[in-house]
Amino acid sequence: MPTLSLSDFLIIICIAVAVIFLFTTHLGKKRQKESFEAQNLLEQHKMITPILVIEKRFEKPSPNNMPKAYYDRLPAKSRRNKYGIIKAKVGPQIATLFCDKPVFEVLTPKKTYKVELSGAIILGIEGMHLEEKKKKSLGEKMTVLAKKGETAVVREYMDKDKDKKKK
Repeated sequence: MPTLSLSDFLIIICIAVAVIFLFTTHLGKKRQKESFEAQNLLEQHKMITPILVIEKRFEKPSPNNMPKAYYDRLPAKSRRNKYGIIKAKVGPQIATLFCDKPVFEVLTPKKTYKVELSGAIILGIEGMHLEEKKKKSLGEKMTVLAKKGETAVVREYMDKDKDKKKK
């Protein structure tokens, strides 16, 4: 039985890594194309509708928190992920809608919004820039303040942070 030398072993490893790399890039391109087509389809069918948000939750889909027809059409992989689920009054009826995390963070219950709706998915809120409204971490706030040139405010934040760490 022949034994493999170190160079033969390294060549086999390099070929295996190359095959894995090519497979993952091909798979990534395929998924990116599918995602792009789905996004185009959503953009084509979106319409602006006023809604009254009744309740909002961030949880995994189940037959209890959404219509059975929606739940049956969800792929098994999507059933394991958490989504922003919103119960809202759309026109005269109450509907269960889905949204992404940036939209979910901005919506508050018991308020009326004009939203971009595509089927049962909220794509955005009309007249509102979601990037500005999202909750920012301390580091993001300090970066924004530093860009504005407010160094005194940045120092104040740093001093407060140091005092908290000392206690």
